[in-house]
Amino acid sequence: MQALKRSITRGAWIVLLAAVPAAAHMISMSTGTLNIEGTRARYELRIPAYELQHAGGQVPDLLAEIRFSSNGEDARMVEKTCSYENGGEEYVCRAQYVFKASPETIDIRCTLYRVTVPNHVHLLQAENDGRTGQAVLDVTFDTGRLDFAVPGAVSVAASAFFSGSLRTLAGLGQLLFLATILVAAHTRRELWAMAAAVIGGQTLAAVLLSTLEWYPSQRFAEAAVALTIAYLALDVLLFPAARHRWMVVLILGVFHGLYFDVFLRTGAFSPVFFLAGAAAMELALLALMALVFSLLTRWITTARPLVVCRSLLAVAGLTWFIVRLRG
Repeated sequence: MQALKRSITRGAWIVLLAAVPAAAHMISMSTGTLNIEGTRARYELRIPAYELQHAGGQVPDLLAEIRFSSNGEDARMVEKTCSYENGGEEYVCRAQYVFKASPETIDIRCTLYRVTVPNHVHLLQAENDGRTGQAVLDVTFDTGRLDFAVPGAVSVAASAFFSGSLRTLAGLGQLLFLATILVAAHTRRELWAMAAAVIGGQTLAAVLLSTLEWYPSQRFAEAAVALTIAYLALDVLLFPAARHRWMVVLILGVFHGLYFDVFLRTGAFSPVFFLAGAAAMELALLALMALVFSLLTRWITTARPLVVCRSLLAVAGLTWFIVRLRG
């Protein structure tokens, strides 16, 4: 009876996961640099060219989705250019802005998620008279402020911890992989062993990659994350009684380290606190998912959807992998 209940709850959760569109982006990101000299500012936006495929065949006006203001007044754009670079792999926009007075603080509003995908993230680095600042903007936080103040140690740690937590929460691939881990676990002990394995694998990968010259692209990282979901789902489907699956999860966790490495290399985050925030959020999400699992046992009465739903999740993961590799 207990085994049946576990199968029931797993099947119910996979039904929810299978509803996620297979063509969705798991990693969607652009970067920006803002250099301020007196009342003038130079801004450069870089975005992978394949991100523009969601614009319906037309290249959107990306700069119209980003606004800079100071003291309640928008900066005036006086020049802009956009073109494909790096062999057509990147779409780059450059613009010149003029403020009415030399800004001490700058407010940013970024709505790039409206012309790309809902989970798009824009990482902005700024410099003003030798002082630096950064902002992470997405659909959850589409406004930010650069005050160019020298942050204290506590502020730096808190910002990195929060950013790591948010990137986990906003990462579709991370959420699906955590749910797949929950499906694969036979006991609570095995669940937390796999949780520790994925955190260890992704942390090891993110730390080691920072010492290498190899820079994985967003497309490669997204394809790798999709493949981990498909592989683990197929493993659970074909070998439901397998033990010591945490060793497999440890290896798959290394590929999830690519996802976090993309943000660590692009943003000026403290790796220790960023990865600690990601790990804390993952553990919290797993605990929440486990609670949902236990509640679902009261609502599902047949185990038949289990195999179908596992298969759908595996197909979804493989589809992501193939689509991302082929661009």
